[in-house]
Formats: sequence, C-alpha cells, structure tokens
Amino acid sequence: MNVHLRSFQDIVVLEIDGYIDNNTVPVLFQSLAGIISSGCHTVIMGLEHTKIVLSTGIGFFIEAHDMIEAANGHLILADVPHDINYMLCLTEIDSFFGEMPSLSRALLQVGISENDLIPGLPSRRQRVSSLYPRTESKGPPKHKSEILRLKKLREKQEAPHPRHGMSDEMLKKLIHTYLPSRQAVDLVNYFISGKRSSMQISRLAAALHQSPRITAKIMKKLENRGVMKHIGAEIYNYAPTKELREQLEEFFIRWHRASEHRELLKLVISAENGESG
Repeated sequence: MNVHLRSFQDIVVLEIDGYIDNNTVPVLFQSLAGIISSGCHTVIMGLEHTKIVLSTGIGFFIEAHDMIEAANGHLILADVPHDINYMLCLTEIDSFFGEMPSLSRALLQVGISENDLIPGLPSRRQRVSSLYPRTESKGPPKHKSEILRLKKLREKQEAPHPRHGMSDEMLKKLIHTYLPSRQAVDLVNYFISGKRSSMQISRLAAALHQSPRITAKIMKKLENRGVMKHIGAEIYNYAPTKELREQLEEFFIRWHRASEHRELLKLVISAENGESG
C-alpha cells in the first residue's frame, strides 16, 4: 500500500493506493496522527485506487472519523469505489462522512483546486495563512473570469439541482410509492450508487444479504411501479422514466447527507410500518 499526502493551508488530501487490512491500518493511523498534530482540520480521503476494504477497513473508517472529529476536523471521502460504498451503506455508517464522487468535486466543496495542493503536510506559515481570507493572499491573483467561474461552480454545487428540489409532500409520496422499506431503499441504492443497469435476483440477494424470495418480491413491486423491467431469466433492468430517475437520484443524494439521513430514515420506517404520515 502507498499513501500520498498533499495539502493546502489546513486542508489535506490523503490518497490510499492499495489494500486496507490488518497490515496497513497501523500505517494509515500513523498518517492520520501526523495530519492531526500538524493542525489540519479538513481531511479528504481519496479512495479511487483503494482496491479492497476488509472488515478491518470499516473499523478504520469509523476510528478515522472519530479521531478527526475529536480534533474539530471534518472527513470527506472522495472517489469511493462501489464495493466500499456498499459496505459503508450496509453497515449504516455512510452518513458519518461527507462523500464526493470525485476528488475535484471534494476540493471544489472546500474552495480550492488541485493546482493549490503541494506534496506533504503544510508548514506552520501556510497554516497561519489559512486564518485569513484567500482574497487577501499576496500570491498572484486569479483572473477575474476564473474567480467568477469558480464562484458559479461552487454555487451550483451548493444549490439544489434545478431539475430537482422536491417538496416535502413529493418526497413522502416518492418514499411511500417506490421506497416503502429499508430493503427497497438498499436495493434501489445498489443500482444507483453502483451505476448498475441490470442484475439477476440471486446475485442481487447475495450482494444485499437478503432472502432471494424477499428480493424477488420487492423487484416485482418495483417493476409494477415502473422502476425495474424484467427481461427474463430472473434478470431485471433498472429502467425508470427520466423524471422518476431524477427524483430517485435526488433522494439518494439527500439520503447520504448526514444532515438529512435521519429524517429520511424516519419517513422510510413510517412507510414500512404502514403509517400514512
């Protein structure tokens, strides 16, 4: 396993190339301890080249989150492979982390780009400079058009997607119609998070640790509601309409946000219990 550190002021990118297991976790904790002792508060963990996470890896993510939070910091996971994301969702710890689809998006969220990063941890002088607005930096200023472009990208990132923005009533209806149980949520999330288009019932049930009978029953209901399409041999395609696809994607974006996960989970459990809400 190789660990690559890059930083800017109090922001550190920790990229893990290789396996997270019993042999490598001590090395990762040593890296995190160094990051925290250097005074950095935002840690972006790049997982694009992290190949396998064993059960030890899940424990590492939990302890890493606790270490960084105890230091008044924030942990963001970027480029999370499907198998790792699935394990985080399965163990219900995915809501602990800020999660970004790419490193560039994670950097954009904290207001910098890859060009700002330097190898290793920042010096004390660089950390002190983070106390001041970046616009007061003595370095060469960005061109005005570049500043405006970054500002617009950041606003687009933070604002609700123009195609989305469901009302609370629409959200409740979506849950009661298409996601009326935690098992249904896990199933649809498996297709959306993994960007999968088709899957056989037996393989899907095994991946989700569900009974094949229950999985088949949920898939049939989703087929009747237009989310899935049965193409034979117990294989289903994820095939919602464009509008429904966008609504489901919005739901799962919000589902994976720590600030909204608990409320959405309450709505799903309410639907599961047959409550009208």
